[in-house]
Amino acid sequence: MKRSCLAALLLLAACQRPQPEAADPTRTGESTEPALSAAGAATLQRVGPFLRGVWVKSAYLEAVARSKSPIKAADQLTDVVALSIDPGKAAGDSLRVEANINNHEGTSFQALLRAGRQTTSLPTNWPDYQQPANFHELSYHLTPTDTFLLLNKYNPQKRLIQSVRYTRIPGVPQTATAASDGLQRVVNRQLLAGTYTATDAKGSKKQVQFSPAGQVDGLDGFRQYYIATDFVVTVENNLDNLIFDLGTKRQQDFVYTISRDTVRLYQARVQDPDLLRGPLQYTLVRVR
Repeated sequence: MKRSCLAALLLLAACQRPQPEAADPTRTGESTEPALSAAGAATLQRVGPFLRGVWVKSAYLEAVARSKSPIKAADQLTDVVALSIDPGKAAGDSLRVEANINNHEGTSFQALLRAGRQTTSLPTNWPDYQQPANFHELSYHLTPTDTFLLLNKYNPQKRLIQSVRYTRIPGVPQTATAASDGLQRVVNRQLLAGTYTATDAKGSKKQVQFSPAGQVDGLDGFRQYYIATDFVVTVENNLDNLIFDLGTKRQQDFVYTISRDTVRLYQARVQDPDLLRGPLQYTLVRVR
């Protein structure tokens, strides 16, 4: 089916992923970034291994795991929802941090390679737009089994007033879109990745595989799937939905529900401005 919001969805996907800078043929190949300072290098050596990686807001991951519904968990997608940190991007006395804001757009800020309020923290230039006198620091917290990233907010009196925890997502390449890709990958993994026995509307059965990276194999020739996670625009986006082969002639849209080990895919219908659940098209039962 064709949805009138397809162009908007494609635009949203482009907006939330920061685009890499185009090559400049006039450049000589020499880096314009300042060399890493000696003090910065020492700080980076100490904290870099703990900060490295792609991180997604822990409260959001917990909400998705609990509800099996990105739309029910969407109220956790506020402010900085994912981060990508590559110590190789450090220059001068700072480290560039890529950020996913509201799961709708990309930006970046700097973590300063000097001592923060804690031995495990770095000051940042990430602002508090509502209260400009507040400031943020990036920190990490070690447990016996894991490492968490923290974005801590302090008031002018240097009192901690907010601490947002992030979970590291393994296996995400450090690209310009890593912060948004990491969130999408972990939702795929939590909700759909795996092997299923699929029964279509005619009763035919087949084995289907979904990968965490968004590939699908064995389901009527579909190649890619995209689980909707960005609900900033609500037109035709009011139910949990996924799209196969987005932006191609093969594109098909489905509303889905998940109950224990069973995923049901329903035809997506539009009654402006809402998305409606149509007839059941596939029942997918996870293979244990």
